[in-house]
This record gives sequence, C-alpha cells and structure tokens, in this order.
Amino acid sequence: MSSPGTLGLHSSYYQRPFPSGVGSPVIQERTVASFFPVLESWFSCVLIWLVQIILQMRLYAIHNGSKRILLVGLLGFVVEIIITITCMVQITKFEVSKLLDLTDHIMSYPTVATNIYINYAVVTAYECLLFALAIFAAIRRHKEEHVAHPVNLNKLQDLRAILISGNIVYFFGTLLYVIAYSVVSLTLPTQWMIAVPRLGSAVTAVFGCHLVLHIRSSRAHTRLAPQEHENHLLTVLCDRSKRTRR
Repeated sequence: MSSPGTLGLHSSYYQRPFPSGVGSPVIQERTVASFFPVLESWFSCVLIWLVQIILQMRLYAIHNGSKRILLVGLLGFVVEIIITITCMVQITKFEVSKLLDLTDHIMSYPTVATNIYINYAVVTAYECLLFALAIFAAIRRHKEEHVAHPVNLNKLQDLRAILISGNIVYFFGTLLYVIAYSVVSLTLPTQWMIAVPRLGSAVTAVFGCHLVLHIRSSRAHTRLAPQEHENHLLTVLCDRSKRTRR
C-alpha cells in the first residue's frame, strides 16, 4: 500500500552545518542519515510484496486453483518487482550522495520525484489488476450459486464475504492512501511527505494481518461445512424414519 521511495526523505532531518576540519563526524553523521532511511525504504518494499503475495493466494483459492489467474498474477507481480527495484536503486543512489531540504517541493529533485511517481503508478496498476480479478471471481461465483440455488438467499453471504471481508477493504484503503499521497505530494512541501509513507506501512501491515486471519477463518468454515451438511442430512433421515413408523 505504501510506496517506499519517499521514506528516505527522513535523511534531510540531519542536514546541518558542521565545523570545518572535523571530517570523521560529518562522514559518520551523513552515513547514518542516509543508511537507516534507505533501509527502512527497502523494508517497506518487502512488506508490500508480502501482502500482495497473500492477495494472490486468496485470488488463486477464490478462482478454484485457476492456473491462468495464477499466471496473470505472477507476471504482474514480477513486472512490479523489477520496476520497483529499479526505481529504488535510483532513489537510493540519490539519497546516499545528497541530502534533501524539507522546505523544498519534491519536484525540485526531478530524479527522486520521477522514480517515486513511477513506483506509485506501477504499484497502483498492479493493485487494480488484483482488484479486478477479485471482482470477477465474486461475480462469477455469485452467478454460479444463484443458478444452482435460485431461492437460497443465504448464498448472498458468500459474495459479501469475498468482497467486503476480504479484498475490497484492502483495495479501498489503498485507493484512499494513493489519493492522500497524491494531494500531499503535489500541493505541500517535502516535509509533509514524510509521515504519509509510514502511515501507509502501518495500515498495510494491519490489512496483511486481517487477510491472514480471514484465510484461516475461511479454511475453518470450509472444514466445518461438510460436517454440518452431514449432520443435517442425518437429522432429516431420522425425522423421516420416525414419521414412517407412525
């Protein structure tokens, strides 16, 4: 959810003059100022990829193990990783070699701004692909169940569970985050861009945990469903046998 490129902007906090002739402290301070934000940026990349892997697992299960869906998801995922790594390498090189001024607009640094927006565009495009696959799976399953059981309104709960309890909440949060970051980055100075990615990383982690818990609850429900159906069938048979004896 959170694009990692802007996390490195924290390095500008350490931009302050040092006395001439004191070389080692300046180098050490500059190294620390650049290393930890860059490391945090790459960690944010890994966090995003892990959540997207969980989403791909959900889509693969929702589409009943379709290899075509798996191939589409993996191809998009590989393309996203390649472009993200390329952008992050460019941003990392710039942040290590130079320090940013928080009072400037992000467009004052064309290299950083271009790579950040490319990264956001690619992540957003892949999220839209996963969102479209989730919608397609939900609609198809709803149609299949409606044809098989046209009078069973309880089947609508399956569609609701797939859409609301799973992917839709995550994608809706991602959309809000992208809109918020776009407004902040285009209208406010660089200092306002620092808090937004950290908030996005936290929300991404929360949604990732939610998706894992939803997968576990879905598996538990799947295991209990055949047993409940069998118990219901035995109850019906026993009831019919009692009526026959009477």
